[in-house]
Amino acid sequence: MESLSERDIYLARFGWHAASSGLALCGLAVVAFACLGGLVLWLALVIGAVGAVVFVVFSGMAGSRGPALCVDPEGVTLGGGPLRFGRVHPTHVPWPDIEAIVLWTRRLPTGATVRYIGIRVRADAEAPGPAGPALRVRGIRGPAPRAPRAPDLPNVPNVPNVPADVVALSRAVHGWRLDRSRLQAAVTAFAPGHVRVVEAP
Repeated sequence: MESLSERDIYLARFGWHAASSGLALCGLAVVAFACLGGLVLWLALVIGAVGAVVFVVFSGMAGSRGPALCVDPEGVTLGGGPLRFGRVHPTHVPWPDIEAIVLWTRRLPTGATVRYIGIRVRADAEAPGPAGPALRVRGIRGPAPRAPRAPDLPNVPNVPNVPADVVALSRAVHGWRLDRSRLQAAVTAFAPGHVRVVEAP
């Protein structure tokens, strides 16, 4: 019989959702237009290449089924990027180091918004080690370094009302779905009593 801990583990994976499916289809449509639109050769090649890249990136992201977030008895693991060759790597933070799980939204210059999940850690928390065997079984492989803190964050965007160290230790909810109720259930089941899921104002 499955234990309570195993049932309450929250593991979210990249997959085929509305955004990834729509962008992959847009990439295919651009390729089709390049091939059938009667364009001059050089322009058709450029437009077709752009469409092919969009299709490969977003179909690869959806098809990877890689882990995006894991909340279990050991702590919280923010998955790497959806593509294996990306620069974002899995980061595991144990429960004793966590103060809160922060949900926040960033508004882009275009006016679009991107949802994020981040972790606020204790000021004296140590950097985590490699992801453990259980995490590797679930598809998250170490090592899993923690992002640096402010003021050593020159490349982290300035987001009002969200501390820079939380921004650095965040992942975009893009290409996967965040189930708030399952997240809350996992935090309630595994986290120390002081850890809360909070919305950035």
